[in-house]
Order: sequence, then structure tokens, then C-alpha cells
Amino acid sequence: MDACLTKPIEPLRLLEVIDRMVPVEAEDDAPAPAQAVTDITSHPRFRPATALPAIDLRVLGELEALGGKPFLAELIKEFINDAGVLVQSIAASAAAVDVRMFRDQAHALRSGAANIGAKGLYDLCLQWRQINEGELQLDGRRHAERLSAELERVRDALLHYQTTAEQSENLN
Repeated sequence: MDACLTKPIEPLRLLEVIDRMVPVEAEDDAPAPAQAVTDITSHPRFRPATALPAIDLRVLGELEALGGKPFLAELIKEFINDAGVLVQSIAASAAAVDVRMFRDQAHALRSGAANIGAKGLYDLCLQWRQINEGELQLDGRRHAERLSAELERVRDALLHYQTTAEQSENLN
């Protein structure tokens, strides 16, 4: 196993990995150039994949039941702050191609994400537990960007949860 792609497969990423893994053929053995690939989104029956919810509300409910609203509010605040620092560190590790630091920071973020119910964030970090230097050098920046976008989605969902909970409490 020399490469790994996760679902959903991104066509450009798949082609990059294939190019990296398949040896270059001699010019006289090279097949005729293939026609350009049609963008899948142009197909009339194309439907984008539905994203998982950013947060598992069941986990937040269990945390609230465990320690109450103030406990959960503090937990959310600390998670958002700590996760922001970890994402910055992961991005810096990717830029420096520091595999050990990248893995360590992703592991720390994965643990916090699991505790707060951020399944998508957890899954991203889980994918990188065995990342190697070549993959980090090739895709590190893209990984960091995806991670940052997912953290923003999680942050928005957590803040929305808090706001909704506060509004419903004020109505009672």
C-alpha cells in the first residue's frame, strides 16, 4: 500500500496519486492522449453529497446532562479556543513538513473533537494518524485548509447550539 484516498474521491487528487504511483512510460510506448474528463457536476442527475452534521447533538445533550448548561458552555468555549490553536499548529507543521508534530497535533485535536461530538473533525484527524512525509509535503496545505474549514463549521454549529439553548431558556 503506497497511497490512500478517502471518500469522497476527488478526481484531481486521484489523478495526482496515479501520476505519482505509475512509472512514466517511454514516449514511443505512451498511449494516445485521452480526451478531457467531463466535470461530473455538469451531469443532469448530479447531486452533491450531503455533509454530516458538524456536531452530534446527542453528545452535547449528554454533556449538558452530565454537568449542566454552565459546564457545557465552558467546555464549548475551551474547545473552540484550543482547537483554533491546534489547527494553526497543524498548518504550521504541514508547511514545515514536520510529520511528527502534524500527527501529534492532529491526535490532540481528534481527542477533543470526539469529546465534543465533532465527528467530521474527528474523522479528518483520524485519516492522518499514519501520514508520511511525502504525503504531508504533497497535500499538507490542502489538509490544513480542509481542517480549518471543518473547524469553522463546528464552531458555527456549537455557537448556534448555545444561542438556541439560551433563547429557549429565556422563553421558559
